[in-house]
Amino acid sequence: MSISKKEIVKIASLARLKLKEEETDYFASQINNIVEFVNKLGEVNVGSIEEEHKPTPLREDIAQASLDPEKAILNAPEKRLDMFVVPKIVDA
Repeated sequence: MSISKKEIVKIASLARLKLKEEETDYFASQINNIVEFVNKLGEVNVGSIEEEHKPTPLREDIAQASLDPEKAILNAPEKRLDMFVVPKIVDA
């Protein structure tokens, strides 16, 4: 499978990127190298490899009492009622 320049331009458009012609060539080459490598990984025979580890079992999900809101904000630098006050980072 090969990624064409046309597909690179479409992907860039979807990502709201404007690429120059040389950038389109560069990224097409890079993505095709990645796809080629992934295809090679698919050719590796791993059927004879034994599993070396067991996944960690998940703990049982047990409902527990939550932290008291007053204790949660006890050391907060700034608080209002039972909430943390944080600086605004997004302008509306």
